[in-house]
Parts: sequence; structure tokens; C-alpha cells
Amino acid sequence: MRSDGSTTLPAEVQELLAELLPAMQRGLRDELLGVYLFGSVALDAYTPGTSDVDLLACLRTDPDASTAESLRPVHDSIVARWPQWRDRVEVAYVGVESLARFREQPHTIARICPGEPLHLRSVDVDWLVDWHVAREHGRTLLGPPARRLLPRTTSEEFRRAVATEMGSWVRQLHQVDAALDRQAVPAPGLLAYLVLGLARGLRTARTGEHVSKEEGARWVARTYPRWASLAEHAVAARRGEPFDPRELSLPAARAFARFVQAEAESALRRPLRRPAAMRRRALLAAGGGLGAALWALQQPLDKRVFGADYDDVELLGRFFPRQRCWRSLGLALHVLNGAIFGLAYSEVWRRTPRVSPRVSAQMAIQMENVGLFPLAMLVDRHHPAREWLASAWGARQLAQATWRHAILGVVLGEVAARLARTFEQRGATPASEGRAAGIRRASRPDGG
Repeated sequence: MRSDGSTTLPAEVQELLAELLPAMQRGLRDELLGVYLFGSVALDAYTPGTSDVDLLACLRTDPDASTAESLRPVHDSIVARWPQWRDRVEVAYVGVESLARFREQPHTIARICPGEPLHLRSVDVDWLVDWHVAREHGRTLLGPPARRLLPRTTSEEFRRAVATEMGSWVRQLHQVDAALDRQAVPAPGLLAYLVLGLARGLRTARTGEHVSKEEGARWVARTYPRWASLAEHAVAARRGEPFDPRELSLPAARAFARFVQAEAESALRRPLRRPAAMRRRALLAAGGGLGAALWALQQPLDKRVFGADYDDVELLGRFFPRQRCWRSLGLALHVLNGAIFGLAYSEVWRRTPRVSPRVSAQMAIQMENVGLFPLAMLVDRHHPAREWLASAWGARQLAQATWRHAILGVVLGEVAARLARTFEQRGATPASEGRAAGIRRASRPDGG
């Protein structure tokens, strides 16, 4: 796991990027400001051999014909070396100055996507979905953080843009439906792609959040049991696993599209609730403070058990030796530290949705314990009130600290677990590929 809480990139993606990024730098030179990875890879939902790799490359100025000409050999060489990446690498090259004004006027980008070679095209506000996802959920591969180069977009803007996009998907589904009705065998990969895209879009319309297609399908299965079978079989077809064609069928996809459209329209008539992230942060900060308070209250007991008189409240309070209320100050600082850790853990939890919150809370707090415990030697030597303090360093003190941190981990894990259940019931999430081009790729015989 990386320091930001996200997992390491799949090996085949790392191999691709190790070749592609330097080639982009050579082709663009000083024009290239940053490269950002988004889509299924950034959401830790990558399916080997199926998922695309989505990149956004930020340039100093809008790309032109000479820019496209310099980039074609870059992408041609990638496909020549790794044929398995044909139609699975999608890159948008966009000038940051025009991107800052994307709501006001169209601008030109260079783009390569499944089914289309590198080309120039004009884009407008309809591309808000891509910019939002890259800014809010992308990984920085090169350059400054995405939020420094990409314009800010709100969750309300995002969900409305996704709802608009879903309308075009429904229209495309009917067009594809008519085409497939003229064929003897429908393309399951195409149906799965559309069903999963609509499931994810509905979740966004309800919550304003972005998740992977498969996570959107799992949410639909939990929230709308009527569509659970369709969602599950769509996931199976997308992965190339066995599925029941009677469940993943044209009539079912048609009915689901009508349902999604009606639900999305209903959701948009209601104001977006405060983002789940706000509630998650507030409650986990409160949980951290509560865990720290319990930690402090039980200290007299663990001093007897471990035979160590080290006291965290005293350590903090004695930084103010001239204050009569040093113990109250120490307790307040200790609780504040717990709240700050709870706030930090909320981001860890958001980035590790597949790990049980009770497990991830203990892992996070014990990593903090092990990482900071060596500072106990400095406390023993340099604390301004060291002559009044029991030693903070030693094997018994480490066991004592592990126990105390475990208490905080238990409280945080329980709060996070309860939040997870609440979010599932309300259609939110602790966490959080293109459009028509992706549909073209999905319609290939292998359903990729």
C-alpha cells in the first residue's frame, strides 16, 4: 500500500506507464505540465485484460496539428510493443488555460481512445465529468497535484453532468438495441458495459460521488434488490466469467435503463445531501476524541497491569508546569490528538474500501504507535518536566502503548463499521471510463 492509502498499480499498468510517460515527455518537452491517472485503475478496480488505462495530460497551451503529429509515434510504438493494449489506452491532452475556462467556451484537445486514433477535437462543458474525476479521484504520475492545474467542480455539477450523460447512454442503448435485434446473438460485453455504466451513474445521481462500475453494480444490488441479479450477471460478463443470458438480456437492460432514468430524475429534484465525506470526517474525528478519552480514563488500570507509570495526559500537561490546570490541559490535548488521528484515519478508510474498517483502524493506529514510539527516548531526555515524569521508554512501556492504541483503534473501527452500514443503507460510500468510445470497445466480440 502506498503512503496516500491507495494500492500499488498493477504490474502490467506499471510496465505500460514506464514506457509511455518518458515517451510523452520526449514528445512534448516543456509543453507537458502534468499527467494524471484516473478511471478504474485509480479506483483500485482494475480488471486485467479488460479495463482501460485513462490518462489526462495537462499542457501549457492547447494542442494543435504539430502536437498531434509529435504524439502519434508515441502511441504507435506502445501498440507495436504491446498489442494487448490496443484500444485500451485513453489519453486526453488539454491546455490548462483553456481548461480553466471550459464552462465559458469550447476548446481543442488531442485525444486517443478505444476505436479512434489520436486526433484533435473540440470539447465543451459536457466534458465536466472527465475533469471532475481526474481532479478529485486521479493519481498524480507527473507534475503537481491535479487540484493545482484542473478547475474546481462541485459534487452537484458532477452529478447533473453524469445524469445528462446517462440520458445519452439510454439513447445509445436503444440504438444498440435496434442493431442487436437485427442480429442472431446479442453482444454480452456491450450489454454489461451499459448496465454497469448506468448503475454507476445512478449512484452518482443519488450521492454526488464517483465509484467504479463494479462498485456501482454492487450498490445497485444492495439498494434495489429487484435489479440484483442483472447487476451480478453484468459484472460476471464484464469479467469474462460465466453468466446467465436470460438474466443479462436486452429486455432486462431496457427495463433497467428506464428505471435508472426515472430514479435519476427523481434524485435530481432533491437537493444533494451533505457529502458523505463530511459526515465521515466529523464522526471519525469525534470517535478519535472519544477513544482518546477512554484511553486516558483507563490509564490507572493499565499502569498496574504493565507495571509502568508512564502517563500520556501527564506528559502533555507537564509542558505547562506553571499552570495549576496542567492535567486538564493535558487531557484536552490528548483528546485533540485523538480527534486529529480520527480525521486522518477517515482518509485512510476512504482509500481502502475493501478492507474491514475494524481491521484498517487497528492497522493504522498500530503503525502510528510503532512509528512514533522511538520518540519516547527524546521525551525521557528533553521533556521540560522530565524529573517529574515516569520513563516513557522500555519494553513494558511499548506493550502499554500498544494496549492504549488498541483501545483507540477499537473505538474508531466500530464508528467506521457503523458508518459503513449507514452509508450502504442510504446509498452513499466512504470512497468513492470514456463514453461512446468505451461502448464501441465493449461491443467487440470478446466484450472487452
